[in-house]
Amino acid sequence: MGPVPESCTLYKPPSNGRYCMRYSIKGQGQQRTSSGATDPLRRSDEPNPNGSKPAPAEVGLSASRKQFEKIAEEFIAGIEPAVQRGKKAECQAKQYPMIVRKYFVGFFEAKLMSAIKD
Repeated sequence: MGPVPESCTLYKPPSNGRYCMRYSIKGQGQQRTSSGATDPLRRSDEPNPNGSKPAPAEVGLSASRKQFEKIAEEFIAGIEPAVQRGKKAECQAKQYPMIVRKYFVGFFEAKLMSAIKD
């Protein structure tokens, strides 16, 4: 399993047989994730002969407990100030909110960002 950071705690809840990890990310608070393994020396996100993917934190992604809809609204709210600063075209302020709400929010709705895989 490799070295575990000091701020990381491995524990096994009585409700299931899989080990879980508790850790903190600066600015995001405490996170809890399942290792997906029943053996404390084996994690499900370790590379294996089947070719599993690395954990999101290892490739620079942050753990987010926000819903897609809320993040999309934050993006939409940032378009107008970007147009005023000259960073984006004016047509983007008119078209992007409708497109994002209709297609992206319509598809992903209230899913957590951490639940969206591909």
